[in-house]
Amino acid sequence: MERALAECGIIHIHAHSPQAKGRIERSHGTSQDRLLKIMRLDDVRDIEEGNRYLSKVYLPKWNKKFTREPRSTYNAHRDASGLDLKAIFSYHALRVVSNDLTFKFEGKRYQIEPGKLKGDIRRGKILVERRLDGTVRARQDDCYLTIHPIS
Repeated sequence: MERALAECGIIHIHAHSPQAKGRIERSHGTSQDRLLKIMRLDDVRDIEEGNRYLSKVYLPKWNKKFTREPRSTYNAHRDASGLDLKAIFSYHALRVVSNDLTFKFEGKRYQIEPGKLKGDIRRGKILVERRLDGTVRARQDDCYLTIHPIS
């Protein structure tokens, strides 16, 4: 997660004190515990009713109680254009390329097609990405390689 945040230019601030960690954990635990009891009292019996209850009753009450106006109206959101979010928010792993232009990843062996290679990458390292949609991509520096599974 920290790698992905850094690639997006976002600074991750850790909660180092037990008090900071405990506040949010207690908040979530309290909400979950109370929510189940409240839903039982209001005779919510299935998922559809539960979702309706959350959006129409519980969340409006929660927001009314806990939301506050921001100190500043400045919009700190940044434009994500130019960022490859599918690559950033994927699992990354370094792999060493074999002499036969193959590498192993998650129990499978992949063949690299020699078409777009920058020099000889045998015994060199490549970055392998498992994307959120399940696809696997490999790149040498910033150049994506053509790969296919062979076992």
